[in-house]
Parts: sequence; structure tokens; C-alpha cells
Amino acid sequence: MGAQLYRWRKGVRFAWVRVPLASLLGVLGFGVLFIALVGMAPITSWGVRDIAGPLLLDTIAIAYLVPAGVLAVLVWKLDHIYRYLRATFAGLSALMGVVYMAIEIRRFWKGDAIASNAVSQGELYSYTIAMTLGAVGLLLFAFARRSDLLRKLAMVGIAVTIAKVFLIDMSGLNGLVRVASFLGLGLALTGLAWLNRAMSARWNPEDS
Repeated sequence: MGAQLYRWRKGVRFAWVRVPLASLLGVLGFGVLFIALVGMAPITSWGVRDIAGPLLLDTIAIAYLVPAGVLAVLVWKLDHIYRYLRATFAGLSALMGVVYMAIEIRRFWKGDAIASNAVSQGELYSYTIAMTLGAVGLLLFAFARRSDLLRKLAMVGIAVTIAKVFLIDMSGLNGLVRVASFLGLGLALTGLAWLNRAMSARWNPEDS
């Protein structure tokens, strides 16, 4: 599919063949990908159980990172296609990257029993650390690209991470400690709103 779309950029010659062919290959490819990554996902009770290789460089990386990388290359190279299609490719690539990291964290804590329902406190904190690093990295990337959309997505990621910390990670706390936690959540969200306004004021609309 990507090859047909890339060759389409050379001109409109044979477009009547390349576009339908790319559409057909895309439907087949994404259909197989959906079956493999959802219907056979190792975190489900009916999914694949045999995971080979060391942590981060195992068959999970082949299953999730390779398709994510292919989609990322398509977003980079196919700058002539519709932006909504490129946004879809980018979203799918990011989603597969997130799922890959989540499964790897799960495997680190659970080993081969990643389909179990039990979640340890250390695993919850690991997800929080990964979410924090991802949101901060996206924010730095937004600064580098001066992208208002990426900045908003990073802010959403940070807000979701803060909410997870105080609503899930600290759900076992009681009394004044829990009250103080929710107070900290309010202060953190206030600081987040201030940072968002500061960035908006610094960037001109035409620079976004």
C-alpha cells in the first residue's frame, strides 16, 4: 500500500490503477494487522502465550514496533496524500508504540503471566513513569516543532498522568493523606493551565 501511494506522488499517470490497488492492499493489510494485534494480543486470555527474546527486543517488538515504524515512515514520506489519512497513520503508529511499552512493562512484572488480572503497585508506578516520560518528551518535541497541536496533546497526556496518580495509584490512601493528595492534584492542574496559557501567549498563531 505504501509503495503504491509513494509512486503515486510521481504524477497522475496510472493513478486509476494505483489508488484502487493501494486501497485494496490497505484494507487487507490493516485487517490482518487488526487480527494479529487485537485478536491474538498476548494480554488477552485467548491471545498468543509464547513470547521469545529478551525484554524490549522480543517478539512483542516485532509484532508492534515494526508496523508502528512502517506507519511512521509513511507519515514522513507520503506528504502528498490527504492530511487526515496521514493523521490516521500517525495515530495508529503512536497507539501501537504505547501498547508495545505497556505490554513490555507488564511482561517485566508478570513474566509469562501477562494475561492475569492482578496488577501490582510497582506495575502501576511503572505505567505512571512511562506516561510521564512520554508526555514530557512530546512537550519538548512540541517546543522544537512549535506545534500547537502537539503541545495540546502533551498537556492532555500530562493531565491524564496526574489524574492517574491521584485517582488510581493513591486510591488506597485514606484520611488526611488522601485529602492532601487531591489538593496536590488541584495545584498540579492549576500549574498545568498556567503553563498552557504561558506557551499560548509566547507563540504567535501563525507559528503554530
